[in-house]
Amino acid sequence: MCLIAERRGESGPMFNLPSYAMAYRIIKEWAAGSGIDKHLSFHCARHTFISLLIAGGVDIKTVADLAGHSSTRHTERYVHSQDEHLRDSVSVIDLGEICSGDAVYHGE
Repeated sequence: MCLIAERRGESGPMFNLPSYAMAYRIIKEWAAGSGIDKHLSFHCARHTFISLLIAGGVDIKTVADLAGHSSTRHTERYVHSQDEHLRDSVSVIDLGEICSGDAVYHGE
């Protein structure tokens, strides 16, 4: 916060961020260096960043602030994908085993 206070009254950008083209080039370099042979975009990186925060349990207000969303309404779509992931994760349970008693924990 002290950096912001020091800049009051000055004009121009607060941070020197790369252009979209430069960010895209950096993402392509990261992907190539990681052995990822797939088209990645700034949007994909941003979506991954937000999804990982949600999956990591960061509260939605903080995620919305980090994403620059004007409200949590925009961020809620990422929560829905996490909910879907949770449903898919639970679906690996074989109910046939549970009903037959083979998968019951007996405290041994």
